[in-house]
Amino acid sequence: MVNTGRFVVLVLAYRLLVPLLSGSAEPDHTTKESYVVYMGSPSGGGDPEAVQAAHLQMLSSIVPSDEQGRVALTHSYHHAFEGFAAALTDKEAAALSGHERVVSVFKDRALQLHTTRSWDFLEVQSGLQSGRLGRRASGDVIMGWTPSMIRSALMTTATTTNNLGKPLASSTGAAATGHDMGAGEMSPLRALSPGLVFDTSTQDYLDLLCYYGYKEQQVRKISGAARFSCPAGAPSPDLIASAVNYPSISVPRLKRGRPATVARTAMNVGPSNATYAATVDAPPGLAVRVSPDRLVFSRRWTTARYEVSFDVAAAAAVSKGYVHGAVTWSDGAHSVRTPFAVNVL
Repeated sequence: MVNTGRFVVLVLAYRLLVPLLSGSAEPDHTTKESYVVYMGSPSGGGDPEAVQAAHLQMLSSIVPSDEQGRVALTHSYHHAFEGFAAALTDKEAAALSGHERVVSVFKDRALQLHTTRSWDFLEVQSGLQSGRLGRRASGDVIMGWTPSMIRSALMTTATTTNNLGKPLASSTGAAATGHDMGAGEMSPLRALSPGLVFDTSTQDYLDLLCYYGYKEQQVRKISGAARFSCPAGAPSPDLIASAVNYPSISVPRLKRGRPATVARTAMNVGPSNATYAATVDAPPGLAVRVSPDRLVFSRRWTTARYEVSFDVAAAAAVSKGYVHGAVTWSDGAHSVRTPFAVNVL
């Protein structure tokens, strides 16, 4: 009797445990995850709402009829490629991968952003006792320079003449303007020693959103800056291009008698005790004034602010539309050219 009882208990325990053990090894087909359904090149000319409706119909075809209400389409892609993102179970993802219009289905992965300031990019160990970086960590990194400073160095040292010493030409053969060539032709050797640079900060770009018309609450959500406030004058199309500390200047609307003033902040990345003087290359009829016209830097990495004012000269005949020129700062060893484009109304 005792042995028989023990045998019955063991059998019952076995029958209870085996399904549990075997069930734990099986995949969970009810958990939803974010998937991207790639459908290849866009069909072209399709109405976005019609494309989204087609994607919803495809999703509904693989979802049981009693669960149609839980179809979760996250986003429809119809520009660079066609496809959509949706919350799917692994069974639903497998069913979609067999659809004749689907090229592939894969999980949407969250990627960590790496920049020139992140530890993983620099390969720096957090426990280093010394403040110096090893050769491997700093071999291809310009320490202390932001991407906008590097861009500034490339722009302000660019040349506007070709290898024959003549002005760069547009595709029509005419002299190229800033709208044709940008800052000019890059000069790698000069860019290694630019003298001055213009560092565009995160604040500049957040302010730019305000000038475009985004509300403070929207910018705070985008940036995560809970105390951010839009600058005075926003939104304003006149400030979109001119208020950002960029190594060029754009004035979208200039009327006679209504001067426009643009401020810039330059940083000295050259020798200490440097003095830069400004020269202006302006088209006829456009009055350009730089204040102050001399920048004095006692040390490296220090900054100086200046303003450039634009106006249509009195009784002058000036072409309507965009005119181009440049403000160039020089200390005798460096030449820092900041081009400008002014739309005369």
